[in-house]
Amino acid sequence: MPLLGVERSTPQIREAFAILCRESLAPPEDDQVPRVSRLNADGTPFQFGLTLGSTAPLQFLSEPTRPSASNVERLQAARGRIDALSSLFGIDDVADVHAWLDRAAPVDDPDLAADDAGPVWLGAAFTPSKGPTLKVYVNAKWGRPRDRWTRIAMLADYVGAAAEWRTLRPLLHDALQPLGVALILSADGPPEGRIYFRGPDMRFEDYESLAAACGCGAACAHLPALKMKLLADDAAFATRSAVCSFGLQGGTGPAYKFEVCAHCAFASDAVAQDRCHRWLIDGGFDPETYLRLVDLLLPGAPSTRQTRLHSFVGIGERRGGAYPTLYFNPAAAL
Repeated sequence: MPLLGVERSTPQIREAFAILCRESLAPPEDDQVPRVSRLNADGTPFQFGLTLGSTAPLQFLSEPTRPSASNVERLQAARGRIDALSSLFGIDDVADVHAWLDRAAPVDDPDLAADDAGPVWLGAAFTPSKGPTLKVYVNAKWGRPRDRWTRIAMLADYVGAAAEWRTLRPLLHDALQPLGVALILSADGPPEGRIYFRGPDMRFEDYESLAAACGCGAACAHLPALKMKLLADDAAFATRSAVCSFGLQGGTGPAYKFEVCAHCAFASDAVAQDRCHRWLIDGGFDPETYLRLVDLLLPGAPSTRQTRLHSFVGIGERRGGAYPTLYFNPAAAL
């Protein structure tokens, strides 16, 4: 909290962390944990997110309940967490959120109940200058292909960006397939959305062309350096793990973001830290917050044998400016 300047929100952050992580990070002792979270390669059900820019928020993401829970139990638990976090953050219209979730992730759908990835994840973000944000992530990669695209259209309708989605849809590469959706809520403004895609057969150049076609020139300008300096010789392999996403908001263009799995991009956390540090400097970004966060989450030298602390890394665009994104698994220190 001191690192990111959000000390004044300490009581709220601690309560939000307890609401979200009480069960996911401290399951009952008799819990057999037959399933693990998909949030990290090692199954840890928690991530820190770092978005570098004028203000770097404190962000974290977790499962809504214990890792061994069924998908039905996860959805039921998520509703209680959404209610509690919305009340804590002063977010209204929670009934509408539940109505959207009923359609995006029906608790009685057998296909979703059997999906190993899980149905829903929850996150929170805090900045020094604005109120907190609640993020509801929903799995969209289940059921019939036609229904997966329908869920994206439902999210666009909910956040008032149906026209923006209709404009974006023809620009997408044919190889992209829906992966997930996120509903972003705060007391400071209307809801926003983000839609996530995977295209394992796409080339890096396809993602560059897509960014340019969507009018996201700032992100597109940083993609060549991401390929050459961050991914280097592993670019082709790492691209197979890429997640391409777009922020949706009424009246604005799509906010493009490109991210890759760190376990596919880097041989170890030591390599990841070295490349991320140099990539940030070369891109004109201040690496200080990144380096301090790595030191905070991983006391001592980073591993030269495995990539565990770094989970995802990428570049995005917002309001015409590019920003790096990095996600971390703090269990690397255990």
